[in-house]
Amino acid sequence: MPSLTSRGRATTLVGLVTIVALGAFETLAVATAMPAVAADLDGLRFYGLTFAATIAASVVSMVAAGPLTDRRGPAVVLLGGVGLFAAGLLVAGSAPTIGAFLAGRVLQGLGSGAYIVAVYVVVARTYDHAERPRVFAWFSAAWVVPALVGPAVAGLIVEHAGWRWVYWGVAVVLVPAVLMVAPSLRRDGGPTGTPGPVDPEDRRRVVLAVVAACGVGALHLAAGSSGAGAVVLGAVGAAAVLLTVAAILPAGTFRAARGIPTAVGINALTSTAFLTAESVLPLLLVTHHGLSAATAGLALTFAAVGWSSASWFRGRNPFDVEAVGFLRAGSLALVIGIGGAATLTIPAVPSAVGMAAWAVTGIGMGLTSPTLSVLVLDLAEPGRQGAAASALQTGSAVVAAPALAVVGAAVWMLRDAGTWGFVVVFALASACAAAAFVLAPRAAAGPGPDLDGGPGDGPPGDYAPSAATPSA
Repeated sequence: MPSLTSRGRATTLVGLVTIVALGAFETLAVATAMPAVAADLDGLRFYGLTFAATIAASVVSMVAAGPLTDRRGPAVVLLGGVGLFAAGLLVAGSAPTIGAFLAGRVLQGLGSGAYIVAVYVVVARTYDHAERPRVFAWFSAAWVVPALVGPAVAGLIVEHAGWRWVYWGVAVVLVPAVLMVAPSLRRDGGPTGTPGPVDPEDRRRVVLAVVAACGVGALHLAAGSSGAGAVVLGAVGAAAVLLTVAAILPAGTFRAARGIPTAVGINALTSTAFLTAESVLPLLLVTHHGLSAATAGLALTFAAVGWSSASWFRGRNPFDVEAVGFLRAGSLALVIGIGGAATLTIPAVPSAVGMAAWAVTGIGMGLTSPTLSVLVLDLAEPGRQGAAASALQTGSAVVAAPALAVVGAAVWMLRDAGTWGFVVVFALASACAAAAFVLAPRAAAGPGPDLDGGPGDGPPGDYAPSAATPSA
């Protein structure tokens, strides 16, 4: 097997990392640009929807991209996804009205959801079991630079060139990134799954994903609104998500069936734990500890550095730790870090304590996230890696996104109760991380799932991976 940094494979790696980094920059920069967008396009009323639309659209494309990647190969899905993402950037950057801007944001979500699934399949085909942890470590590192400088760079662009260039600039840089990946797509981008007509079950799951996406969007809109209408909208959104999520995810996810279903569940739990707590930490530091927004944001920077450093350590794995060990260490770090951050709900606790604790949560995510990515690709049957990657990404989106909406609503409703709203959020996040710790041993190996989704209570199959139980 050629070296990870041999000429052709190094170019592929640089291209993939660049695509991931640009997606990260866009995700982080949009929050900086949105005030200017809302003012210019008279879109303050739709402020929350500009974020929810992208998340909701990505759920649909993640579900659709899995079987499509297995049937047609990652080349079609990656190029199509990047093309949609770039088109969305151009539409958003050129938008004369808030409606056109929202259309661009939907295209961005459809594109990003599709290309991230294809990126995982390219990794599975281009790099072997031992190399994948290092590849995913690079992906984690690709988030650090945008996390450190993205908001500041976006702010400078908005100030000196205008908010539209935040979107146009990313679209321009995407072109060379795709060209770097093109040789691997020509070599390994063809289909490996079963040829033939589209499976009706795949169509059904896409329809259900549309319903779930509408539910996610409704929840986010409701979280930013008030009154009876918001309550009704939130109830409808919650019902849409709850009634569809079990059919979208692999069968056995909700009963922690061994293998991929539990890995998908753990990914959803750890993502929800991290994102929900992260969403309120800066607010807590600003409102109850008197920090400036810039100083409070340092906590997120510390977590990003911890995440990248832990991913790098996990990719090297100098002590030959098995997958379960990384999952347990990572989820335990999440419990400790979230618990430490929760002490900030006590005004007497120095802000530095909580910020240092938040760096520990970054370490936890840096250990669990790449481990789950490698694990799912290793456990996936040949020709089903797209479905496995789709399940991993979709699980995180359809669980974490509604949880974020609920968290926002909880903090708003308890805004006059001191720090109790934050206590509720940290308790929810800690419970998710603790559940991930308990479930970790069930993720490493076991019966294979039905990746086509289902009610989640059927008997598991007799699947065993072709290689030995992963220890990456």
